[in-house]
Amino acid sequence: MCLAIPGKVLSFRGPVAVVDMEGVRHQVQMDFVDDVVAGDYVLVHSGFAVQKMTALEALETLKAIRACFGAGLEDDARGSVAPENPHHP
Repeated sequence: MCLAIPGKVLSFRGPVAVVDMEGVRHQVQMDFVDDVVAGDYVLVHSGFAVQKMTALEALETLKAIRACFGAGLEDDARGSVAPENPHHP
């Protein structure tokens, strides 16, 4: 399963932005989105920003992800081991 996570753009260095995703900073390629500035929110998949979004859209998306995956998302994002998923090999 593929999943895109919302994050807040903190800064830029050329086509790469530092994006805060649930308290973890990631370097994200910004080649596929236009008119993004520091403070904006983007949807990130596989290291690429794929869509610009509002803060409200980002919050609603994170709520939906948490509802599906529970606390495992926060644990996994911070480098801990997430609970095993019995439906995934």
